[in-house]
Amino acid sequence: MTVRRLTAIGAVLFAVSAGGALSPRIAAQNRSPEDPRISSLPPSATRCDISLPIRVELTPLNQPEEGKVARFSVDAEFLLDPDLIESSWVEYDLPARVRRSADTSDARGILGRARRTGRAELGVIVPNRQRYEIRARLLVRLTTGQTLAQTAVRQINIGNVPPEGMIGRIVDPDGNEIQVYQGVTVRD
Repeated sequence: MTVRRLTAIGAVLFAVSAGGALSPRIAAQNRSPEDPRISSLPPSATRCDISLPIRVELTPLNQPEEGKVARFSVDAEFLLDPDLIESSWVEYDLPARVRRSADTSDARGILGRARRTGRAELGVIVPNRQRYEIRARLLVRLTTGQTLAQTAVRQINIGNVPPEGMIGRIVDPDGNEIQVYQGVTVRD
């Protein structure tokens, strides 16, 4: 009986090792470009890179105050071949009660077809001590008809108003904070 068991176990182990040796190899998808298997790809092969070659940032230039102008620096850049670009511009999304100040220039043209970086200044008048979200979106239209976009978001919160749905905060001894939100019940 023990000889049969040992023979059966040996046969199973042999089948598993033979199957592993004959099966196709599975390779990681995040190989480095120095890998010889990647460098041997034909020039027409494409690689998947989920990062966008464009960037936009909103940087506060002053401390926002109620009824006064809050200023932001809008920095935009793209890392694309200028021959691929038809046009590029920055659009702003402002809340209904927040309006742009009169002394800020229109940033629609801060990037042209040939420029890779651009800087503009955005000034918004903060009407009260509520929480407001300011968005700057960089759009790059390619000659192929495709459009790339990336959005930068900044919040103005003079009155330290909690976000909608927030029910509390958890703070650890180091001062790191986690905001706790109430979930929404959904039925199928």
